[in-house]
Parts: sequence; C-alpha cells; structure tokens
Amino acid sequence: MQAYMDYQAGKLVDTEYSPEEVAMALAALPVIG
Repeated sequence: MQAYMDYQAGKLVDTEYSPEEVAMALAALPVIG
C-alpha cells in the first residue's frame, strides 16, 4: 500500500539505465524455447 501512496503523492522517481546495463542484465537471463 505504501507504494501506491507514494505514487499518488508524486514521490516515485524514474530510474534510467544505460544500454550497457540493460544488455548485461539481459545476458544473464536463461534462454527459453
């Protein structure tokens, strides 16, 4: 419930990730299919 209250109060911050960080995180995921 706290997250919803923070959202309504405008307290949430968008975090930006560099393309390198995203690629590194995706590389660690298992391949499905």
